[in-house]
Amino acid sequence: MYQLRYRELSRTIFETVLAAVIILLLARLAMFIAFVDTDKLAGKEADLIKLFTTGLLFDLKASTIFMVPVFLAGLAFAAFERAWKGFSAFVRGYSLLVIFGFTLISISNFYYYETYHNHFDIFIFGLAEDDTVAVLANIWQDYPVIRALIAAIIAGALFHLLSSKKPVTTVWSKTAAISYGLIFFSLFAVASRGSVDTFPLRRSNAQISDLNILNKLTPMV
Repeated sequence: MYQLRYRELSRTIFETVLAAVIILLLARLAMFIAFVDTDKLAGKEADLIKLFTTGLLFDLKASTIFMVPVFLAGLAFAAFERAWKGFSAFVRGYSLLVIFGFTLISISNFYYYETYHNHFDIFIFGLAEDDTVAVLANIWQDYPVIRALIAAIIAGALFHLLSSKKPVTTVWSKTAAISYGLIFFSLFAVASRGSVDTFPLRRSNAQISDLNILNKLTPMV
């Protein structure tokens, strides 16, 4: 039944987005503790609130956007019972990959900011212009690549352990199912924009303070 498969899809997407947002929040907290000079925070209470509220919007937008292809494809696959089983397994695997990737990006951001005081940018390493092998060797020597990979694998394993795996079996009334479907679709669309205003959330919205590091920590991806 379509509603059961739709609800299973939306549950997986919700759990993935929630896990990704938690990862980005923890990464922001870690970078805040490590890099922000608390002596400069006097009178910045409003900016701190904006850091985490606007940061949450950026986190929701980033994590939701990664789930947009799965959601759109799932709307079609949910109509076919035979195809759904394989697609459902693909979605779970894709979600694990998203959690792995967000964890790896968050750790990379931490060490990148520690060195360059900016967001992660792979082009700074000159992979396309310099000796690729030498550049990768330097990254291997200068950054905790193995520990980052292990942390990302652990995050993925925890997500797999804690996420729901049982299929949805309770049939709702047509009214309840349609209402749920419309509400989830609307919330998903708003989250992927990061805003209910005319324009979606943009990088310029990260300028929340005259303390530049707070602006840098607002978007994590």
